[in-house]
Amino acid sequence: LAEDTTLTFNLIQTIEDAIEANLSLKQSREEVNAAMATKKARTTNFLPTLSALYGYIRRDEPTIQKLVGQGGQQTNVLINPEEEYNFITSFSQPIFTGFALINQYKIASLGLDVAEISEKLTRQDVILDAKNAYFSILKSQKLMTVAEDTVKQVAAQKEVAENMYQVGMSPLNDLRQSQVQLANDKQRFITAQNNLEISKSQFNTLLRRSVNAPVTIVDILDYAPFEHDINYCLTQADQNRLELQVADLEVEIAEKDYQLSKGNYFPSIDLNGNFTRRGTEWDVDGGEGIGDKKFWDIRATATWDFWQWGRTRYGVKEKLSRRAQAKYRKENIFDNIELEVKQAFLRTK
Repeated sequence: LAEDTTLTFNLIQTIEDAIEANLSLKQSREEVNAAMATKKARTTNFLPTLSALYGYIRRDEPTIQKLVGQGGQQTNVLINPEEEYNFITSFSQPIFTGFALINQYKIASLGLDVAEISEKLTRQDVILDAKNAYFSILKSQKLMTVAEDTVKQVAAQKEVAENMYQVGMSPLNDLRQSQVQLANDKQRFITAQNNLEISKSQFNTLLRRSVNAPVTIVDILDYAPFEHDINYCLTQADQNRLELQVADLEVEIAEKDYQLSKGNYFPSIDLNGNFTRRGTEWDVDGGEGIGDKKFWDIRATATWDFWQWGRTRYGVKEKLSRRAQAKYRKENIFDNIELEVKQAFLRTK
């Protein structure tokens, strides 16, 4: 963008622009939207399902039944016409599903909580990356300045060594040492320049600017002492680290998944109803051979797969192992966080 050439970034603006531009954060927001949709979809499973069916039947021949009346007289009665149309509207309402619906809903609700916390965690990471990129430029600028000053000092010393050598006041070895030192310091200066350019490129990449766009930032010279001890830091991490909150939710999800797997031990009960219309024409309004053109029925059905060769039992064992894995992951995350806090504390000191 044209305005990028004249922008001067401060720390707050850098963080805001990084949050606005970061693709991972946008992905996290979409994940929240997806989890919200999943939760709403699970809610609909508690409600009745309505459906409709319109059909056409063509038989090879009509069904005719012979009836014998009084006096032995036979009468042909059309039972099923050769062509028949029917229209059926139905509803289905789950009554009991072995606690499957409620557990699926709770899992979806916990999944939404995980997505929301993960979005916050991603946002924290973006802020940290923005601060690192910002201070990396400041650090590289300072180091380049130091390297440039060193080159100037050593160049002056080399000139003195040359003058002293020319008048015979110092040996050639001193002159060679000053020349080598100047060459090394020039190389360090070039490295410092490159490090500054790399820091600026990383800054631009984080803000999704052109990698070669010029970068100007506001210097920060304030010093803020850190006065807390390690125990305070560990307590704060235990209370506030979002990774631990996500791990807790994942343990809850594994627990609900385990409860869901036991649903097949129970029968499922459903309530179904149908309203049917039959006819010999497309408007399904009765006709010859249609004994009852309109009728309805309601039925309650209990289904129980009481023998599946251990499929349910093995599934329950799997979910038990998944639950144990979630608990172990939580403990591992806690251990790593304590180590990170200790390392950060020592670096800060």
